[in-house]
Amino acid sequence: MIKKLDYDSEVRARFILALETTLFSKHESFSSNPLLLTIMLVTYEQFGDIPDRVYIFYDLAYHALFNKHDVSKQGFLRKSSTNLDMYELRDIFALFSLFTYSKQMFEMTEDEIHTFLKKCLVHSKSEVIDKDLKLELLNNVPLLMRDGLNYCFTHRSFQEYFTAYYIVNHVVKEQVFERVCGRYHTDNVVDMAFSMNKEVLEDKWILPKINKILDLKPVDTSTINRKIQLISVFFNRIDEIRDRGKKEIGFTYNENSYFLNYLVQKYGCQYHRDYLNDKYHSHDFTYEETDFFELVLNDKQAIMLEELNDFEKNLVCRMGSERHGELSFELIEYIKSLILTNRNDSLDDIENFIFD
Repeated sequence: MIKKLDYDSEVRARFILALETTLFSKHESFSSNPLLLTIMLVTYEQFGDIPDRVYIFYDLAYHALFNKHDVSKQGFLRKSSTNLDMYELRDIFALFSLFTYSKQMFEMTEDEIHTFLKKCLVHSKSEVIDKDLKLELLNNVPLLMRDGLNYCFTHRSFQEYFTAYYIVNHVVKEQVFERVCGRYHTDNVVDMAFSMNKEVLEDKWILPKINKILDLKPVDTSTINRKIQLISVFFNRIDEIRDRGKKEIGFTYNENSYFLNYLVQKYGCQYHRDYLNDKYHSHDFTYEETDFFELVLNDKQAIMLEELNDFEKNLVCRMGSERHGELSFELIEYIKSLILTNRNDSLDDIENFIFD
């Protein structure tokens, strides 16, 4: 497809070589889409490379699109429908992306797109007309496209990038972060926001969410019910695991555990998690687990923690199962301490740079 474009032959040749060597494997979702591949070409021509860090690529791609009238025709300067500069348009479109993403709207009707664009323009105190803004985003800076009778983003990743850009570069309440960041395990908004401005994401979402989890920790875990409560903060079910050649007990993650595992990955705490696993799982509870199988899981493969009767709760505690909750709390407390320590060290470094 690139070979057929009316584009500088030398630029085309260098871009094709880059695709064949590294770019296609790194950016396969873009490289497989004709329009997005063309956007990559324009970005490559203007900046000489396609960066590995995803959010930097989108930033460069936006700059490249803004400075071209038509990405399929080399050398045409864009003729604006709105006279918005690059930064004004980015802020308005980022707000539009936030609005639509928060509502999980990836496709919009004619009425819906005009409603959202008007809201963004009013919020930005812009005198631009929504119809002109729509034309700008369809034709001059093609971040939107027609899809039958409706409209959608040229690529869903543009919506995610501009949403991430907005929440880390504008004042946004914690409730908005909770809504937007709720899909951290499936979408790329949180990952890109983390790369753009980790401190903002920590202050508005990560640390508040950690603190809410820590508030769930029972003060006293000496009773059976408190031990079950401790486990339930991170797990919701006890399962029978059959795929290892023997019967084993497994605890199914709930949302708090998924969040904790995400933090382990983002902050590189795998070794500390392994250390805690060795610390908390050194005792052999095979005998007690066998009892649980025979007395509870004999006729079913799983049981919800909230459905346990008193006898079953006793069996769970005989297996030392509260250690799973204790491990998880110690790990998330460690990550919180790591975040705050890194923050203080960074502030001290800046202070020393200035006053030394």
